[in-house]
Amino acid sequence: MRTSWIVIATAALGCLIGLGLTCYETVRVGDRFEASYTDQDLDGSLQEPAVTPRAVVVGESTFDFGTLEKKQTGTCTFKIRNESVAPLTVDLEGVSCGLCITTELDQTDVPSGEEFEFKVNYTTHKDGPEFAEHVEMRTSDPDNLVIRFTITGFVGQSIGFSRQEISLGSIAAGEDVSTDFRIYGYDDDPIEIVAQEFITKESAEHFSLELTPLELDEFKDEEPRAKSAVQARLTMTRGRPLGPVRQVLRTTAQMGDQSAVAEIVIQAIVVSDIVLIGGNDFNKESSLVQFRSILSTVDHSTTLQIRIRGPYRDEVKLSVGTIDPANVLTATIGKPTILGSGSLYPLTITIPKGAPPVNRLGSQQGKVGVVNIETTHPSAKQLPIYVSFAIE
Repeated sequence: MRTSWIVIATAALGCLIGLGLTCYETVRVGDRFEASYTDQDLDGSLQEPAVTPRAVVVGESTFDFGTLEKKQTGTCTFKIRNESVAPLTVDLEGVSCGLCITTELDQTDVPSGEEFEFKVNYTTHKDGPEFAEHVEMRTSDPDNLVIRFTITGFVGQSIGFSRQEISLGSIAAGEDVSTDFRIYGYDDDPIEIVAQEFITKESAEHFSLELTPLELDEFKDEEPRAKSAVQARLTMTRGRPLGPVRQVLRTTAQMGDQSAVAEIVIQAIVVSDIVLIGGNDFNKESSLVQFRSILSTVDHSTTLQIRIRGPYRDEVKLSVGTIDPANVLTATIGKPTILGSGSLYPLTITIPKGAPPVNRLGSQQGKVGVVNIETTHPSAKQLPIYVSFAIE
């Protein structure tokens, strides 16, 4: 009897558990059923999916201005189309160079199927030679919130030179010197130099320019952006005064209906046909050898080089002239070394062992010594070399 009651209780408990599980599953199915109908209105009709604007770039998103001169402004246009039934909003997000770029926006709302057009103005305030900037537009398209447009180009002039500056270095007063460079044209029409002028009047008569047009294959590897070019040979003629020279060449070019002006600086130092070259104990500007304070127990000497250039280099003869003090200083000229542009003569100045005490430092106690070199050059007949020393 006891066993029967246990069986009955167990069966009842199982029924209660099964009923509870059935109710739980029913509730879950109801939840799923209700969730599957959340896209319906209360009356049971289905809702339309949400419609969003779609911004699409029309044409290219990059524009190449080609060549712009410094401070020149170029303008280009970009377009965005709304390819959705929903209205599109477009506005400026930002630019990469606030000094260089301005924009012109006529509208910000773009109806369905229509295009939004805006202008970009770029002014070449930055140094080149190349530039790459961008403009970013903000849209209401959730899949294309920011669209970047890029502008590129080359900062230069309609004409330019193959060098930034022409430096002729040190040149002898008695010889002509020439150097070559190129003038490039960057417009489609070929370059023609219609005028040239050397601005500094004092030395203008010593300069001349010879021009030769070049074929495309003669300069394309050197300057790929150029459309045409002219080979220029600049010559500086003899007879110039000694010292530094600074000249400015101004050229005017014609390319079709357009003209352009460009300038280039020319620099040189005109030196005598006869020049002294020395080591650390020689001051070239003052032509001064510095022995300073020395002892008379040993010989003291230094060797300079006398370089002769110019049209008379093969004819000039050198000899030692007067020396002061003659009882202390000696000078000898050695055999020349022949170079392509002239000759080098070694000059040795010596204070021999046993020389008497003397002060020739160039102070109040005594002036500097001097060794005069005599030449047969028509315009540089004497070459003084000063010597500073004191013998103890």
